[in-house]
Amino acid sequence: MKRKQNFPLIWLLVFFIIFSVNVFATELDETMQSFIKENELQKAFEFLTEKLKSNPEDREAKFYLGKIHFDGDSSFKYLSEAIDLNQRDENSAEALLLIAKQSFLNASYTITSEQTKVFEENFDQNVHLPQVLWLSGCSYLTTGYTDRAEEQFSKIPQNVPGSKWSPWAHLGMGDCFFLKKEFGQAIIQYRKVIELYADSDALPLALIYLCQSYIETKDVNNALLYYNLYQDRFSSGITDREKIFEKIRALFSDKIKTEKKEQRRVTKYTIEVGLFSNKNQAQNEYRRFKSQGYTIRMVEVPKDEGALWRVEVGIFNSQKKAEDFKDKLQGRFGKAYKVISR
Repeated sequence: MKRKQNFPLIWLLVFFIIFSVNVFATELDETMQSFIKENELQKAFEFLTEKLKSNPEDREAKFYLGKIHFDGDSSFKYLSEAIDLNQRDENSAEALLLIAKQSFLNASYTITSEQTKVFEENFDQNVHLPQVLWLSGCSYLTTGYTDRAEEQFSKIPQNVPGSKWSPWAHLGMGDCFFLKKEFGQAIIQYRKVIELYADSDALPLALIYLCQSYIETKDVNNALLYYNLYQDRFSSGITDREKIFEKIRALFSDKIKTEKKEQRRVTKYTIEVGLFSNKNQAQNEYRRFKSQGYTIRMVEVPKDEGALWRVEVGIFNSQKKAEDFKDKLQGRFGKAYKVISR
């Protein structure tokens, strides 16, 4: 089953970009905080604009103005001007993060990769680094550089395992392996989300991607297991769940057919209690065993010189069971019988 390279993981990024970084969560002066408290963004905008008129080089004003500006191009401009890699302060780090997010939303994935690289080189200890690495991994993944994406994703749980971005990193690594058709490795990464971060928002995607991975490996039991786990907890989460279940049903049907073929190929054993050239004699022997409750059948055996009729008692999955039952029959009837395969 092919999974589009533009995963739900990518679309969830929009949610994180809008909500994961609160626009006004960093240090603001008392004036800005009062504007926020009163929900007076227009006044905040005018205040910052006037502040820049009196001091065009005020990086702090540019930073905040870039964060609240309604126009994307203007926001990008102010945030870019607020970055000073010589000082490497917190505002510069967050401004660089925000413009990388804007680039990603604009589908400028190559530019996003370059911006996240600059961040990593200059702010390797910054609190926003896990999110930047995740953005970087998503950019590489979207453009088909799965090995680079895997490398970026892997840095998050290795270096900051307690970060809220760690489960998303395992999800991203799983997607890298899935695209490379290394489904066993993909399953390992998706399972880590469940085992290590059961409360993460990445859990529903991990469950459904596990289901898809097991479909690819034709493991119908685990595919159904994770599909049911997903349905139980997130029944309204994805729109194509019925399509996924159709694949599971088809896989389950194939498994049943395969098992039936294998069962037909398994050697069965029976006990020959008589081989007759006279059909009436064979029928008499058949009726004798039948009247005593045995599972019995009469089989015509073609021969060049004429047909023979064989009378068989029982059917067994193993030769040992057949031999044991033959011994009981011989002890009861005082005749010699033999075990044959069928």
